[in-house]
Amino acid sequence: MAASQPEVTGFAVTVEVFVPAADAQRMVERLDASWRTESWTPESAAYMVVRAALESAGLHRSAPLDTHAVTG
Repeated sequence: MAASQPEVTGFAVTVEVFVPAADAQRMVERLDASWRTESWTPESAAYMVVRAALESAGLHRSAPLDTHAVTG
């Protein structure tokens, strides 16, 4: 008797998105103003740029995000 194949429930796609530092800084200013705080960092703002893009596609709850600085 052949073993049955597991049911495919979705697909994992790994994507690296580059957010320019200037875009992240603009997002810091927007977030600080809208949240009425000044605790946002460019790294956390870059995360929010990508999260907003995923959110507009309805994918923000299905995609884990990791952020790291790029130098060079």
